[in-house]
Amino acid sequence: MAHHSTLRSEHLRGRRVLGIFTRPDDETLCAGGTLAKYASAGADVRVVSMTRGGAGQIRDASVATRTNLMAVRKSELRAAGQELGLHETRCFDYPDGGLHALDADVLAGLAIDLINEIEPDVVVTFGPDGFSGHPDHIAVGAVVTRACHARRSDASIRLFHCHMPQNRMLLRDRLAAWVVELNSRFKGTAEFVRALSVFSVAHVVALDDVTCLSFSAAEPTGFEGRGEQTQPLRTRSLSSGDQIDPRVTTCIDISDFVGHKIRATAAHRSQYPIDPTMFPDRILREMFGVEYFIQVLPEPELATSLFDV
Repeated sequence: MAHHSTLRSEHLRGRRVLGIFTRPDDETLCAGGTLAKYASAGADVRVVSMTRGGAGQIRDASVATRTNLMAVRKSELRAAGQELGLHETRCFDYPDGGLHALDADVLAGLAIDLINEIEPDVVVTFGPDGFSGHPDHIAVGAVVTRACHARRSDASIRLFHCHMPQNRMLLRDRLAAWVVELNSRFKGTAEFVRALSVFSVAHVVALDDVTCLSFSAAEPTGFEGRGEQTQPLRTRSLSSGDQIDPRVTTCIDISDFVGHKIRATAAHRSQYPIDPTMFPDRILREMFGVEYFIQVLPEPELATSLFDV
């Protein structure tokens, strides 16, 4: 059953959180508010990206070219990390778009080395669905999960998979309702229109094997993953309108940290050319105020009673 947690800084000082993802911006889209919340509460929060995102799209040609994109994205990750309050961000130089084709033993060995070095209390990564179905995300989640299981004798390690909910109302619909509610005529700038074309849909999908996460132009489908293994997606509906995987165990209230999440997203300028001040705070809190996770380790114990006693 999903549960919320209350943070107290005195309980988190000295605690370490490690997020291991595929490319710069994954950390923000998947768990940015949660990472910021725990960093603010005193935890030592670090993020590792397995690639420098060199196969990503360039949505703002004024900040990057194909030649320097990897260096730009590494700098963007550093800037996003500063916004989120992270202790460290780190990029490895594995091929973006080709992680799933690499020797899994090599990647798992790297993940084990990272865990041994940083000694995190909590590890956050992708689940079997890759958060968006991207093969590289799936590969990274698998090797990190494998590494944590190799350390499962260390009872202190907690492993969580990030989960992207579906929502029956898209951000574009909420923005349209907001404009209608205004007492005065809305005068949107060209920058707003351009950003809205990128940021108008809250459901994140992968377009192919080499692109970064992209905001979809259509409603999300009721299927999980891609290719021959695609299966109907089972969901649990919440009162907020979010539809989540029934396996979700943890929902983190990040409503006070949505601003950090959006500003960190904007720090990835080459991918998301947005002005973080252009969207109403109320709508952002409503859309992005909760982040969901599936606890993998420690595995829940079997109940010994049908009653909660």
